[in-house]
Amino acid sequence: MITEVKQGYFPYSINSTFITKKVFFFFWIPIPFSTYKKFSDWFQSQGKLVDPNIGMLEKPKFIGFGFLGFSDSSGDTKISGDFIAYNMIGDYKQFKSAWKKIMTDYPNITEAYHLYLTDPRKTKLEENKTYIIFR
Repeated sequence: MITEVKQGYFPYSINSTFITKKVFFFFWIPIPFSTYKKFSDWFQSQGKLVDPNIGMLEKPKFIGFGFLGFSDSSGDTKISGDFIAYNMIGDYKQFKSAWKKIMTDYPNITEAYHLYLTDPRKTKLEENKTYIIFR
């Protein structure tokens, strides 16, 4: 468990159950890329609301199966506990440099997720807000 929070990071606690969709990732990107939109549209078509404090959860993989999820009490995946978070504002192309910094500062990460707090279809690229949470 990581106990030290370095400058530029902040503590983040989560205790939520998620409806998830298994997704194949290739170089951290879901295949097909339209999976984000389709899953979001399906979730909302079920009359469910996206929790603005959690947004869409992603468990990406370099190559292999991960998942996307939305917070919902009827979900199949529980995530809880204390994490360290890195706040990324702007273009998702920053993931590479953000993860390089995180892995330099915290090389022994055992669990990590992306929380997309804004919808890129409704938010300007430079205003996208994502938390990278890990422990």
